[in-house]
Amino acid sequence: MKRLFILLLTCISFLESQAQISYFLSNKFWRLKQATIHGREYQLAGNSNAPTLQFSGGSIRGNGGCNAYHTKFTINGNSLHIDKIMSTRMACNSLELEETEYFYAMAQSHTLEYEEGSNEFRLLNTNNDILVFYSQFERTQSSYSPPPAPRRERTVHYADEDEIRPALSKKQNRRKADLERKMKRGKLSKAERRELIKLQSKAKKGKVGKGRKGKSVKGKKGRKGKVSKKSRKAKSKTSKKSKKKR
Repeated sequence: MKRLFILLLTCISFLESQAQISYFLSNKFWRLKQATIHGREYQLAGNSNAPTLQFSGGSIRGNGGCNAYHTKFTINGNSLHIDKIMSTRMACNSLELEETEYFYAMAQSHTLEYEEGSNEFRLLNTNNDILVFYSQFERTQSSYSPPPAPRRERTVHYADEDEIRPALSKKQNRRKADLERKMKRGKLSKAERRELIKLQSKAKKGKVGKGRKGKSVKGKKGRKGKVSKKSRKAKSKTSKKSKKKR
C-alpha cells in the first residue's frame, strides 16, 4: 500500500514538473544567445540574424537566420528529443552561424537545463554541443513579428514610351514581298495593286508607341498635303480684312 502511494506521488510530481517545463517553453519566443558547436564558440547576443525558436504543442517553428524551419519534439522530464529539421532553401550570405551547423546541433537528443524564474534555458546534446536561448518576447505581446525573410533582388526592364513599333506584322511583310515580286513580273491584278499600296503606305508611316496621355498628335495637313477647312476659313477671313483696309 505504501509503495502504491509513493508511486502515485512520484507520478503526480512528474506530471506537474512536465507541465511546468512545457509551460516554460511554450509561453515565450526564444532567440539563440550563444552556442558551442564542434568546439567553436558563437556569441550571438544582439544579433538580429540569430536563430529563433518557438514551441507549440509537439512542434517547433523558427527561423535559422535566413530560412524558416519546423520540426517535432518529444519531452520526457529534462530530456528533449528533436526530430529532423525541415526548412526552406533560400541562399543567404553574411551569417555568423551557418544554418547547417545550427540545424545539425538541434536535431538530436538534448538535456534541458533551466532555473525557475529565469528567461534562459540551455540545451546540451549527445555531441556535447551547447545551445543557450533567451526569451525575446512574451507570447501575450502583440508587438512581436517574426523576422522577415530576405528578398532576392530582381531586375525588371521597362519599354520606352516613345519606342517605335513595327507597323506590319510578319505575315503582312511576307504578303507585301510577294505582291512586289508579282508587280515586277507584271502579273498584279487591280485588287492586289490596291492591297500593295495600302501595305506600302502603312510600312512607311509606322506606329509610334503611345505616350503618357495615350494619344498621338496629328499634323495640320491631311494625307495628300491639303490644307484643312479651319485653316482655309482663317485665311479667307484675314484676306477679307486686308482688302477692306485697302
